Amino acid sequence: MTSKYFLWSSLLVIYSLLMIACSDGGIEGTGVQDDEPTVSYGSISGFGSIFINGIEYETDEADVFINGRLEQGDDSLRLGMVVLVDGVLNADGLTGIANTVVYDQDVEGPVSVIERIDDTHFELTILGLVIQVNNDTEFEGVSRETLALGQFLTASGFRAEEGRLMATRVEKKPDGQTEQNFECEMIISQVDAQQQTFVMGGLTVDYSALVDGFVPQPGLYVEVKGTEINQSGMLIASEIALDELVYEFQDQQLINFEGVIGSHESAAQFKINGYKVDASTADIHNGDVYDLRNGVRIELSGVIGADGVVMAQALTIKFEALHEISGTVSSIEMAEDMLTVAGIDVFVDSRTRYKDGSDKHNKYFGFSDIALGDAIHIKANYIDDDYVATSIENLAEEEVELKGVIARVDDGSFLMMGVLVDLSMIEDMELIAQLQSGMLVKAEGEWLGDKHMLAREIDILERKDDKDKDKDKDKNVDED
Repeated sequence: MTSKYFLWSSLLVIYSLLMIACSDGGIEGTGVQDDEPTVSYGSISGFGSIFINGIEYETDEADVFINGRLEQGDDSLRLGMVVLVDGVLNADGLTGIANTVVYDQDVEGPVSVIERIDDTHFELTILGLVIQVNNDTEFEGVSRETLALGQFLTASGFRAEEGRLMATRVEKKPDGQTEQNFECEMIISQVDAQQQTFVMGGLTVDYSALVDGFVPQPGLYVEVKGTEINQSGMLIASEIALDELVYEFQDQQLINFEGVIGSHESAAQFKINGYKVDASTADIHNGDVYDLRNGVRIELSGVIGADGVVMAQALTIKFEALHEISGTVSSIEMAEDMLTVAGIDVFVDSRTRYKDGSDKHNKYFGFSDIALGDAIHIKANYIDDDYVATSIENLAEEEVELKGVIARVDDGSFLMMGVLVDLSMIEDMELIAQLQSGMLVKAEGEWLGDKHMLAREIDILERKDDKDKDKDKDKNVDED
């Protein structure tokens, strides 16, 4: 199997030969020229082509590599997969044509540890790698509710720090499959040459069966594959490939990356995907400079200087969804990219993810497929006085659910997301007494009309203080 390092390095060599120097270029309004060569690295948010970092790439003629194999078309690509796309951008900076799409999973193996942090955040350990699951993680074949020890999973995402992965996708391998392949990539931290083992993250690897003369060293970033874990919990390596945390670009090359902030000192000094970044003069969307901190997921475009530092020109903060709405669609405004559910207007953009939760499982389900009366589930953030959907899933049957931050508590009701939630059917008086402004809650029940809900079940949810930039904001709208 061809290693990811070979594929990605070759792709970037091609890119380096094609890329033109750009001092005033960029993505999202930074002056892209028509048919400008570019590389994007990020998670897939939609299909119909593929959407990466808000850019729609046509893939009709693209070479698609999945875990080192050349595929026929993009049928094997899925939501949440982190891919590298080589192609050209159109002058609008929002559409382009992909020449090559490369996907390589980060880990494949059994779950050995499950730690619940709160209602939406979990940490799984697979082959010594800690997988961080949040409200935006895409699941296939498994869900947060059905995660279990011993399940054989694959994951894709962004390195939050060494030994930890912020998962954008988790997929369960079919039960009963006869062939089990183990795969993981991390930095070697310790080597025992006598025993022919090394440690990476929380995993010990036995490389004694290799015949290619591989010599492990602390600090090397490697991809290890095998088909056996011995009784001591060691992975018996059948293949090891050197990988790279940072790829070499030419001076003033344009990049478009998604990732997780690390080594943050200031807006002028942090890292993403191993690159040093200076965002002190960047145009920041969905937040401000004070939202930049370790562990925050961002998307940026900029140019790399001769010193190897990325000078960010545009940066989008990608907070995970805090609010959720389930109900039927009462209005659709295609020209405005807006729909209404339960009297709440929700906008979509080029980064909104779409998932078909019906029996059809249409991979290409999108905004244009939503119809009046459809039952859908929306995850959204509250940005600049509007709800903006991070994901929309159509449902096989209607659910009535609202999740958000309480704006005001009244006698027998509370206001959340501009919706008045009636508590008259809730018998737990102790629960009602706990409700207060700023609390994250989930309400289930039935809609009485626009912006009026009768709650039959209320759950107070745990929340991390730094989870979302709008953690203390909500739509403070008085309803009669």
